[in-house]
Amino acid sequence: MLLAIKDRITGIIAWFVVILISVPFILWGVQEYTGIGQDKFAIKVNDSKISLQEFDREITRNRQQLLQSFGGRMPTYFDAESFLRTQTVAMMVNRELYKQLIEDNRYRVPVQQVLSIITSDPVFQTNGQFDPDAYAAELRSRGLSKQGYETLLRDQLLASQIQESIRKSAYLTREEVAEYAQLRYQNRDFEYVRIASEKYKQHTTKVSEQDIKAYYEKNSDRYKTEEKIRVEYIELSLAGMLAKVAVDEAQLESTYNTALTDGRFKTDEARNASHILIKVPDGASDEVVAEKRKIIEALRERILKGESFSKVAKEASEDPGSASRGGSLDDVQRGAMVKPFEDALFAAKPNSVTEPVKTQFGFHLILVNNIIEPKVQPFAEVRVILDEEYRRSQAEPMFYDLLDSLANSAFENPNDLAIVAETVGTEVKSSDWFTADKGTGIAENQAVRSTAFSDEVLKDGNNSAPFELEPEHVMVLRVAEHEPSRAKTLDEAREQITQTLQAQQASKALQEVVTAIVSAAENGESLSKLAQVHGGVYKRVETNRDDTDTPREVIQKVFTMHLSKPVDKTFFANGDAAILKLNKVVNGDVQWQKTEEQQKLVKELIQLRGQYDLAAVMDDLKERAEISIHPDLQPQQ
Repeated sequence: MLLAIKDRITGIIAWFVVILISVPFILWGVQEYTGIGQDKFAIKVNDSKISLQEFDREITRNRQQLLQSFGGRMPTYFDAESFLRTQTVAMMVNRELYKQLIEDNRYRVPVQQVLSIITSDPVFQTNGQFDPDAYAAELRSRGLSKQGYETLLRDQLLASQIQESIRKSAYLTREEVAEYAQLRYQNRDFEYVRIASEKYKQHTTKVSEQDIKAYYEKNSDRYKTEEKIRVEYIELSLAGMLAKVAVDEAQLESTYNTALTDGRFKTDEARNASHILIKVPDGASDEVVAEKRKIIEALRERILKGESFSKVAKEASEDPGSASRGGSLDDVQRGAMVKPFEDALFAAKPNSVTEPVKTQFGFHLILVNNIIEPKVQPFAEVRVILDEEYRRSQAEPMFYDLLDSLANSAFENPNDLAIVAETVGTEVKSSDWFTADKGTGIAENQAVRSTAFSDEVLKDGNNSAPFELEPEHVMVLRVAEHEPSRAKTLDEAREQITQTLQAQQASKALQEVVTAIVSAAENGESLSKLAQVHGGVYKRVETNRDDTDTPREVIQKVFTMHLSKPVDKTFFANGDAAILKLNKVVNGDVQWQKTEEQQKLVKELIQLRGQYDLAAVMDDLKERAEISIHPDLQPQQ
């Protein structure tokens, strides 16, 4: 065990942080893999076998990751388990291929690098320091041993090494860069007409009852009520406990007196000052230093003869931060300035200008405008602060003790929230009905909805684990009532169907107009005149792909068009349509770009080429490998 060799490492911040629990799915198919009969392993890659137990652990971790990505509830629009199985197989095969490639090429990761990443990971730290107990607890929650995690982390670092070596070996020829630049910096001259859909929506005809009924009978499965639930819950918050703490006035006064002894609630002496700086370059010769001294002394003479310090500072000071303000530094406390400056400042008398003071920045003249004497804040001024600190010191240990009790009781009594409430001395509350996407009151919180609709709570009927609504405010809930989604009746769906049929009418009318304009433009009619006839907005544009003034839908469409077919159409998210005519195409030239633009372009292309090269290496490894998977893990049709 690496951490057994060195338990306490004060860390350097690692250059690379690996979160194995969040390894992204690698989407390449497993359809080509052959089955392996009744063998007791999940996957075989060449001579290496991955056990069914390893696969189960991996798919469990990936299921947790996917749940977290979707807010605690799997979406219904795809088969989550089939997706998880397929992608977990692909990911583990890919990882094993990397591992074998690494072993064949003798890549290595220093032990210190693995230790540095572990000990600098904030998840494994307490108060900014690596905590072995936190490390062990986090790995237990992930279902990993220390040795297993360290091995996985080392393997991931090794994989990163080989990935980087492949990416960094990528290169491009000048011809490839020039070819890409022709497309990337291409300009296009085109015109378009935008036809608003709104006027067609306003002129739809009344939908008949017969049409509504016919549409409902054909599409009734589209119209369903939303699944909704009502929950019971208990809350535990530090804020609630703070309010219940009885304040001991004598204790507050005693704490105040101790704080004064420690220097708290006291302000140090400060000086409101101004200065004038004449800079002296680093390594300046004695002659240059003497010349700068003469300049600062001459400025001091002007002030002593009656000119205002502020006026001279504005004219001559070389400190850009204070010169425009007449040299003002505002209030300065000890420790804020370099020592020679500070010593002269705190030795000077008010309204007197010091002799020239030499620091590493140059020569200074310092004027003390005012002395701010030390001040002690009276008890009355700081009582609120002491009160809050006292309440927190009393409530915080109780809150975290109760939080432990809450977690244990919720787990031990998964079907009874009243017992959990009694354990922590709180009451069971009830919510209104809410759906997975919307709620009122406590259900406005996304965490509440996600937890309530999770399989553990909704399907299994258990208490939830404690979860945070906000820092130091936790909740446990269970489902009190559940109303599944059901098909809407015709009456319930009537309004939606009416809107759908009217939208179809409007869309059909708009499509007819768009078709007519496209046909007329293809036959040589002017788009500007067609815009007038059909009430559209006409524009002519000459621009490139980076244009942000022209609608994105128009830019995306026009840069797919060809002069051999110069007229086309596109649609906007709000239903509007655009008919476009391409007039001219001017290819870009990388030589037109500034040097830094050329470098940026080449860098982007090389990174892209590196990704393609890496994918090609993996495709080659996959092609040459003998890969088998258990029949139960084969992708389902």
